[in-house]
Amino acid sequence: MIKVKNLHKYYNNLHVLKGIDLEVNRGEAVVIQGEAKSGKSTLIRCLNFSESIDEGQIWFDGKKIHQEDFDNNNVRKNIGIVLQHTNLFPHKTVMENIIEAPIILQRMSQEKAFAKGMTLLKKVGLEDKTYIYPEKLSSGEKQRIAIARALVMNPKLILFDEPTANIPTEESKEIWSVLKRIEKDRQTIVVTTNDKAIVHKFYYRILYLENGILVQRKIV
Repeated sequence: MIKVKNLHKYYNNLHVLKGIDLEVNRGEAVVIQGEAKSGKSTLIRCLNFSESIDEGQIWFDGKKIHQEDFDNNNVRKNIGIVLQHTNLFPHKTVMENIIEAPIILQRMSQEKAFAKGMTLLKKVGLEDKTYIYPEKLSSGEKQRIAIARALVMNPKLILFDEPTANIPTEESKEIWSVLKRIEKDRQTIVVTTNDKAIVHKFYYRILYLENGILVQRKIV
């Protein structure tokens, strides 16, 4: 699904990613743990090609990306991303936030989009929030809505950057439970986190990023 070989990223004289090698197979869930400023978010942005890379190569679905003839839009539509800050539209309801993209980008009918949105709200355990506005949601609920919004586009890969950062422990458990459900559906996901207390309760392949280097690999 996605393969990274000898990836380097610099910001001026700061060497952030130092020869990253990573391979994630279709249907696999991988967690990348690391402290703040270890390079986790930079790696996610490189995988989403919102950041350029300085050295190395990345393949997505067998196609090399980050090159001059690379079609950003064609590949980007197959990669979903969920960030720490959900950026839900405050003037739209939960359902409107979820179904806007498939209606606009995929020309999906309102009826079909709504049905799909309800299925995903049930998956994330928030079907009772359909007509609520984001200001009425907790931080953990907003994150679960953001997950549903990413899933609605049927991406081949979803990237999660610190999805439980600054979220209370009990709500973090709910988010990890949702990610586990997604994994069981054979959705390919890559998650960065510093949430040591909770992540080990779930069955993922865990990698450790330290000072820009993947230093340990462990199957749990």
